[in-house]
Amino acid sequence: MKIKLSEILNSKDSIGKLLERELPIRISFRLTKLIKELDPELQIIEKHRIKLVEKYGKKNEENGNTEVSGDSVADFSKEFNTLLEEELDIDYEPIPISSLENISLSPFDVLRLEKFINQEM
Repeated sequence: MKIKLSEILNSKDSIGKLLERELPIRISFRLTKLIKELDPELQIIEKHRIKLVEKYGKKNEENGNTEVSGDSVADFSKEFNTLLEEELDIDYEPIPISSLENISLSPFDVLRLEKFINQEM
């Protein structure tokens, strides 16, 4: 399955909601496999985000955090968004939507999970 890094990042919280649910063992297995595929990519995204914050940010003396602000925000966003457009191929078979019929998810969560759910009944 081809997927952009932005789709991985955007789906993180919604996948987390599924992981908190009691699901059939087959679905739990697939989700575990998905997490094993996505977690290293999420770590790489975060590592590069931190590098960009350090590159474009300035240390806030009050709280000690490095913050991107002013004119640097546009440069940071442009470079980070370029990273998020990268596409990779993961080994994952989408979950049939019928397996999740007893799960309550918001439409927003379903939208974020769209890549990982087979919508055919």
